[in-house]
Amino acid sequence: MSFSSMSAASSSQAYQPSSPSSSSFQPPAASSSSSLQPPSSMTSFTSPSTGYIFPPIWSFPPFFTQQPNPQTLLHQTSLWTSLLLSWARFHRVFNLNSEDPPDLMPEVCFNRRINRKLGKEFLRYLMGEMVKAGQAAPTTLPPSRNVKELPSSVTLYWLKPEEWASSIYEWVSNTGQTNSILTFYDLQSDTSTQFHDLPLPLLRLALAVLVKQGKAQVFRGTTGEDGQEEGEGVKFV
Repeated sequence: MSFSSMSAASSSQAYQPSSPSSSSFQPPAASSSSSLQPPSSMTSFTSPSTGYIFPPIWSFPPFFTQQPNPQTLLHQTSLWTSLLLSWARFHRVFNLNSEDPPDLMPEVCFNRRINRKLGKEFLRYLMGEMVKAGQAAPTTLPPSRNVKELPSSVTLYWLKPEEWASSIYEWVSNTGQTNSILTFYDLQSDTSTQFHDLPLPLLRLALAVLVKQGKAQVFRGTTGEDGQEEGEGVKFV
């Protein structure tokens, strides 16, 4: 079985974008040029601690090594992107950091069953590709301000800012809070919503979408001792 056919074999464990609690992922279309040859005996693996279903390819050691063939690497990158976003959505993880020590690496990046993990440089490469595809954003700018430098930490867009904006406004409308003023904390702290604990930079991007659509007005707060904005609010219209 080829790397591409192994990907197809994983498709029965489907990641459903509309379901935040989906426990597995939908692999992208396979590339006919992929040359990795995982054995056909590999099956999906269900995490005993979380219930997330990893696809068979996650148990194939070469999957964790950056492939030298450009076309194979392209497909490998697509598979990893889908897996990282699916895993992050299931666990509501928003940030990924290549500087985490091995004992703190997330399960998706370190398959302890086969003792294989994503190397720091390969993980940074994957994060850089996700940023270029609009599926993540650098958490901080690189010290050198070199736009070609690969990020070491990213915010994952398992939902895009536009999708978060729609979710927020739907909740505001359904709860009768149009023409009301809410603080950013109000939006982040309501655990009954899909967007609870949304990182502040991502929340700002989502609200900026609503401002552009004429559905919200954002009010600046005060600057705290740490230099961060406090008490920011938004009025939905």
